[in-house]
Amino acid sequence: MGVKVQIVNSDVVNAAIFAASLLMVMVLGDALVYAWPKGVPTQLWALLDPPVHWVLALLIVSPLLSHPVLGRHLWLWVAVATVAAVLVDLDHFIAARSFSLADALALGSRPFAHSLLFVVAMAVVTWLVSREPVGALLVLVVLLSHIVRDGSHGGIPLWWPARGNVDIAVPLYYVLEIGLGWVVLWAAGRPSPAAWFTWIGTLLGR
Repeated sequence: MGVKVQIVNSDVVNAAIFAASLLMVMVLGDALVYAWPKGVPTQLWALLDPPVHWVLALLIVSPLLSHPVLGRHLWLWVAVATVAAVLVDLDHFIAARSFSLADALALGSRPFAHSLLFVVAMAVVTWLVSREPVGALLVLVVLLSHIVRDGSHGGIPLWWPARGNVDIAVPLYYVLEIGLGWVVLWAAGRPSPAAWFTWIGTLLGR
C-alpha cells in the first residue's frame, strides 16, 4: 500500500508566515512602548509610538508596495504609506490647538482622525487623486492599522461624529491586524515571502 503525503497548500503556509511576522512586530512593539519604565517622561514614551505604527504599517502593506501597479511610482507610494502611518496623530495637536507635545498628550481621548469616517474619506481621496484602487487600498489599510492599534490602548472614537470611545481587546487587535495583512496578501496576488519585500531592493537600486 502506497503512502500518501499531503502537502500543505503554499498559500496557507505563506499566510501563516505573514501572520507570525505581524504578531512578532505587534508584541515587541507594544512591549517597547507600553512597558516603558516608570519615572521616564511621557513625552519620551510618546516619541516611540510613531515608529512602531510605521514599522507595523509598512510590514502589512509590503506585498502591495511590491505590486507592479505601485512600482511605477514606488517612491511616491512609500512616502504616502509613511505619512499615512503617522498622519492620524496630528489630530492631537489640532484638537489641543497647540504645537506642544505635552498639550497634545493631555487630551482626555483621541480626536476625530482616529475614526472610521476619516479613514474611509482618506482612502476615497487617494482613489480620486490617483485613480489607483491599489493605492487607495494601501492608504485604507495603513490608516486602519493605526486606529486598530490605538483602539487596543485607550480606545478610539471609531464612529465619530457620534460620541463615545470604542475599546478593542488586545487579542482582537492581533486578529484584526493579521486580517488586514491577509487582505493585502490576497489583493497583491498571494505572492511568496521572497516577493514581499522586493520594493526595498527597488528603492535601493538593486
